[in-house]
Amino acid sequence: MKARTCFVYLVVLTVFILSGFMEGCSCEEELAAIESYVEVYAAMDADEPDIDKRFDPVEKGIEFGDLQRSFTRTAFVYIENSGASKLTVKDAVISGDENSAYKLEGFKKDTGVMGNKETGFTVIFAPPGSGDFKADLKITTTDKATPEVTIKLSGEGVDVTVNDLDFGEVKIKNNEQGDIIVEHTHKSEIKISEIYFTDESSEMFSAALTNTRLVQKESELKEFEEIIPEGESFVITVNYFPLNHQEDNAQMIINVTEPDPVLLTATLHGSGVSPTVALKRDDTQSEALTDFYSTHEFDFGVVKEKENGSAPNPEMSFYILNIGDGDDDLEIQNVSWLDLNTQQPMEEDPGLKYSITAKPSEGTKLKAVALPENNLIDISTLSSDQYAKVTVDFDNSVRLETTRIINMIVETNDSINPRVQVNFMARVPSARIIRYPIGGYKIQIEGSDEDGDHQMDTLEQNFAFKACNAGEIPLVISSINMLLRQTNTEFIALDTNEYPYTVDVSGFPITLQPEATEEARAAVGSLNDCSNATDVLEFNVVGKSPEPKMYYRDTIDENGKLAIPVVIFESDDPNKPCDDIADAKFASDCPIPIRIQTIYQDTYEPKPKIVMHPMEGYEETIQGVQEKRYRFVACNSGDAHLSINAVKLYVEGNSDKYELMQAGEYPYTIDAPTTPATLAPESTKELQDEIAALGDCSNATNTFEFDIVGNFTATGQIFNEEVGKYSVPAVVIESSDPKTPCNVVIDPSFDKKCAMHIKITVE
Repeated sequence: MKARTCFVYLVVLTVFILSGFMEGCSCEEELAAIESYVEVYAAMDADEPDIDKRFDPVEKGIEFGDLQRSFTRTAFVYIENSGASKLTVKDAVISGDENSAYKLEGFKKDTGVMGNKETGFTVIFAPPGSGDFKADLKITTTDKATPEVTIKLSGEGVDVTVNDLDFGEVKIKNNEQGDIIVEHTHKSEIKISEIYFTDESSEMFSAALTNTRLVQKESELKEFEEIIPEGESFVITVNYFPLNHQEDNAQMIINVTEPDPVLLTATLHGSGVSPTVALKRDDTQSEALTDFYSTHEFDFGVVKEKENGSAPNPEMSFYILNIGDGDDDLEIQNVSWLDLNTQQPMEEDPGLKYSITAKPSEGTKLKAVALPENNLIDISTLSSDQYAKVTVDFDNSVRLETTRIINMIVETNDSINPRVQVNFMARVPSARIIRYPIGGYKIQIEGSDEDGDHQMDTLEQNFAFKACNAGEIPLVISSINMLLRQTNTEFIALDTNEYPYTVDVSGFPITLQPEATEEARAAVGSLNDCSNATDVLEFNVVGKSPEPKMYYRDTIDENGKLAIPVVIFESDDPNKPCDDIADAKFASDCPIPIRIQTIYQDTYEPKPKIVMHPMEGYEETIQGVQEKRYRFVACNSGDAHLSINAVKLYVEGNSDKYELMQAGEYPYTIDAPTTPATLAPESTKELQDEIAALGDCSNATNTFEFDIVGNFTATGQIFNEEVGKYSVPAVVIESSDPKTPCNVVIDPSFDKKCAMHIKITVE
């Protein structure tokens, strides 16, 4: 725009010369009096920037760059009248397909601008989403030569987005998973620094990030840091576990802090739904069974053959309930029976000695009403307000040869849980092992901890175990072994070198007799305890190690597996033989764990702790022959007096071993105070900790300072003169610090923590 103005000025000046302007008038005054000229400038993010920050937007356009959605960035457009006559800015309009991302602020139509004055307005870029946004800003004025000026506007919107999750209907006490995905279009990485839940229903939702469970309450925010590179997304797995028949709503808040702060909100919704059908055992005081989705077990116990036809058939009853919260009836549509031994319907297995005295008929309807305590009635007289009673008895006129199980399936109109299953079991006389303690051991052993140095004397620990028989026939224990549980379902042989356990029992097989009476057997079996048993196997598992913490590792090892020693009883108990690791029940029924945790007692005594500075030493290139001094400082970050015993110079010799530097071999001498010298501890623990953390003596009140003097008389690389040796001098401070004495004779870690090197090149 300046070039055009100069050109017009010259043309007008020529016209004045040819017209005889010599009559005493000023050509500059005449020119200014009859013309006005528009000049346009722009500046980013500033209303009144320095003049050197302005640029020509007509030539360059205004580029707003990348900007997060919902953020704004501004540019100020200056319109200058470089003439003397009044200039009128008639209008300014933004046009183009993406003009929605731009707006003007502070612009007024038909604004007058006097000569050599300026006006202006703000252009605001506010991208509504991701993508490129281009538009034209057209400014019209009364400038005759350039009545219209067009400025190109460009900018790119970037965004961070997150989805909502609707889990729909989920059965209560069931888990459903979904993914929250954080995506972004930034041209750089973004950082998430916080994720948390809000709302009362948030306890139904949880989230996992690399196996980390997030807190669920706004008052317990969990801070962390997650970097999402350009072009990548971040997945948060959300679990929904409804506890009640209701709608659950929550919000997950995701705090993005870089490059632009954005608070994202993901809405979570789910509906916990419960079945209307439930079962209740034959006890008017017990609550309805709420584990709706598993098969319920009813055990007749051991059924012996009936003698002389006198004993009644064993009998069990249960009740079918409508626990819905509405007015809908629960309709029992069908009841079927399956012999799990033969996998045949009962009607096709006439040899099965079960009989059913009552069962619901098809079409039975149950209302959701309170359970009348004394009005549990037989199915044959069921009314719409009552619960259905089902009674099953066992015909014991013939001796059972094996344990028998039948499966009852109740089919209803419940859309959530249309099939309720019940198993009835009658057991033949058998051995039944009771192991004690079934939960194993989890104990703590005390050691000592002196300044973080764990110590423990050799220790022998005995773990007492018992076994007895709650069955009806003798129990044979064939072996007692120890395995190592690697995962919840994987077991391997125990390495006695790593886990030094022995089992002090022998003489297998060992037979345990049953208790004499049914009452005694029931007492032992119900308590799962051998205290009142008459025939008991007692033994110890013995652990002996100088390192008791190695008795077990209750942590995940490098292969992602647990390592817990377990005791295994192998027997002829048909329900717990524990002789097949591949058996699906082995992992849950057989292992008895031993867990040991070492707790170290604090036996700390005050100690000095030396800090040497600069620990990295010196390395430089010097010009010409000269004398140089290198200052070293030592201080005490401990809580006891520190003795500085000596300052020595070493040199690294062959095989990376340090050798004491001989006088005259290298051009270095020590200029230090007399040793030994004593440094008192700092007055406060805060100052002691600060010096230790920084590794710097700047703030210490008690210091030991000295110089290493180098008298360089020749050029070359002093630290690499001899073949087979490094001639880098190492400055060493010998002290009373028990962790860093820096005495090459007694300290095996001398070369790693004591040497401060001086590396000089002379040019």
